[in-house]
Amino acid sequence: MKGYSSQKIINAARSLFLKYGYLGVSMEDLAKKLKITKAALYWYFSSKKEIHEKVLEEIFKEFKTEIQNALKKSQKKAKLKKIIKVYLEFGLKEKGLIRILVSSSKETQIKSQILKFKRKIEELILSTLKGIIPKYQLKFLINILNGILLEFSYLDSKYKKNNLDFISKKILELFQFDSNLK
Repeated sequence: MKGYSSQKIINAARSLFLKYGYLGVSMEDLAKKLKITKAALYWYFSSKKEIHEKVLEEIFKEFKTEIQNALKKSQKKAKLKKIIKVYLEFGLKEKGLIRILVSSSKETQIKSQILKFKRKIEELILSTLKGIIPKYQLKFLINILNGILLEFSYLDSKYKKNNLDFISKKILELFQFDSNLK
């Protein structure tokens, strides 16, 4: 086990979970990826569920950092556009994130983790956009962004990157933010 740490396990698990989903990854798969025994995994973590929770926590921390960096914009419209773009860019970078965000109830073993993760993202976006977007429109905005990420999961990556500014602008227009925000 020399040279292994819980962070290495989390990193490997993250790539597997984002690629195959929670149910598509076993502790044995993770051990094989790391070239260690399952017993070594259990020395660091008590269960696959615990590892998955740590992965979600790490993803959320990174997402929160990126959202906070977007807040450095001073104008409301610029903040909102940047947050939309950051949400989409983060979803593209973490290719399997959409799998987590639109996870079905089939994954009942981790349903509470996924719901908690979704709530944390919604709360972060809501607190970030307080005074910029009405609360009742937040869920609609997040669903639009998740739908776009889902659509992106089927498209060429060149198309995605080249259209983030355009898509952000169109979302602002959809919500008629162009005329309302300064």
